[in-house]
Amino acid sequence: GARPDQVVALGNLKFDIAVPEQLPAFVDDFHARVPATRPVWIAASTHEGEEAAVIELHRRLARQFPNLLLVWAPRHPERFPK
Repeated sequence: GARPDQVVALGNLKFDIAVPEQLPAFVDDFHARVPATRPVWIAASTHEGEEAAVIELHRRLARQFPNLLLVWAPRHPERFPK
């Protein structure tokens, strides 16, 4: 409902940031360590308290996909070390 002269589109941080210089090397390293045939799933943008649910789901999925790899990416960077 704002007037057009009062609105400024600033972009989208998810798409407007520069790709880190080391990203291609990281991707190459990941592909060197994880074969393309290995099933991989990601638990992304998780919050505190969701750990038990992710672990339980991974255990259930691993019964069907024994070589399954979980890549876990918490929402907040300060949780990365955990």
